[in-house]
Amino acid sequence: MQCNRCGMLLFDNVNTCPCCGNTVSTVSDRSADGTREFDELQNPNVYGAQGPSAYGVQTSNWNEMQNRFDSGTVNQSADRIPERKQTPTEDPIGPDGKILDPVIDSNGREYGMKWFKFTIYVQLFLSMILKVLSGVFTVTGLQFGREKELIYLFFPGLRVLGIICGSITICIALYGFHVRKRLANFRFDGPSLYYRFYWLSAINLAVYLIVGNIIAKGSLSIGSGALIQIIETVLMLIINSVYFSNRRFLFCKLNA
Repeated sequence: MQCNRCGMLLFDNVNTCPCCGNTVSTVSDRSADGTREFDELQNPNVYGAQGPSAYGVQTSNWNEMQNRFDSGTVNQSADRIPERKQTPTEDPIGPDGKILDPVIDSNGREYGMKWFKFTIYVQLFLSMILKVLSGVFTVTGLQFGREKELIYLFFPGLRVLGIICGSITICIALYGFHVRKRLANFRFDGPSLYYRFYWLSAINLAVYLIVGNIIAKGSLSIGSGALIQIIETVLMLIINSVYFSNRRFLFCKLNA
């Protein structure tokens, strides 16, 4: 079952979405006494040792049906018992504080989390370090090498532009710590902040190259550092837009 407001995948017997608080409609009862169809209850393994009553499901004949299921005397055509479903992963962070791998959605589909771990433990930190170095080079003009003073002599506006765009690059790198925290804790805005992190970098770099070429009258070339940032931005946006869209159900925590 799926929440009709936020799209989060839910257990069939849940009345309220834990992500957005929306009240969801439940399937109709089979009889007047509130007994649900056995094909909706599945089997005891889906609900754990306490049975479906722990989830608010009314099951007057649950014990009888459970015994018939265990003994193998269930009439498949009459009771329509489907294949067993795996229990969905309600929280991708395990009791030991580590990220589960894989995680399982309500349909029993598994999602690997190795790339996610690489993103929050390695890739984002490397990206922040690269941006800090790039910002320092841009502020100080080190990307121009020994010709820095000569270039600034002919085009003094490049010095001001470098200080502004370089400082913004360093601020974006520091912003990456906030992005990583939200992403690692599976907050609802984690993926969108991640995309913003790279879009801000791309816009800042584009402004520097465009305005810099206007100031330098078209003589400002794309250095190796800028080229690396462009390639990284394009790759990360393409790869992670697909990756996070397939795992959007994991990012539903609202608290900070």
